[in-house]
Amino acid sequence: MGDDTVVYKGLGGGVLGPEGKRQFLPVALVSADQVDDGVSGTAHLFQERVTKAYEVRLTVIGGHMFPVAIHTDSEAAQLDWRTDYRSHTYEVVDMPSQVEKGVRRLMDELGLFFGALDFAVTPDGRWVFFEVNPNGQWHWLAVKAGVPLVEAMADALQGETA
Repeated sequence: MGDDTVVYKGLGGGVLGPEGKRQFLPVALVSADQVDDGVSGTAHLFQERVTKAYEVRLTVIGGHMFPVAIHTDSEAAQLDWRTDYRSHTYEVVDMPSQVEKGVRRLMDELGLFFGALDFAVTPDGRWVFFEVNPNGQWHWLAVKAGVPLVEAMADALQGETA
C-alpha cells in the first residue's frame, strides 16, 4: 500500500457472535484504489494513518485526567490495540499542557463529565487526537496501570469533586 493508505474504522460497537462472544470490526488499512462509489450509500469513518510510538487512553472523570500509555510489540496491535491485549504494557504518562487545555475545552464544549479519549503519540512526541468515547471502557486501566479510576468514579458519583 502506498502513500494514499488511510485507516478505516467501523462505526458500530460490535455485535454478539456465536456463544455470546463480542465481535468487532478491527481497524483496517485501505488504499484509494480499494474505495469505490459503494461507500456513498452509508456512513464510514476514514482517518489519516499515523505512525505511532505508542497510544494513550486518557480517562477524564470530572476535573481529573488519567493518561495511560498503551505500548505494544505486536504488529496487529500497532494498527488496532484492541486486537492483541496480551502484547500490551501500560504506563502512566504526563500530558503536554496544550493537550490538557484542549481536552478541558473539548469536554466543556461537549458537556461531558466523563470521557475515554484516544490518542496516538508519534515517534517525535506529537499527540494526535482520534476520538472521545462518552461511554468508553476504563476499569482495565485501573487494574493494569494502577490508576485510581475506581476511587475517582466513586467520588464523582458521591458528588465529591476534589
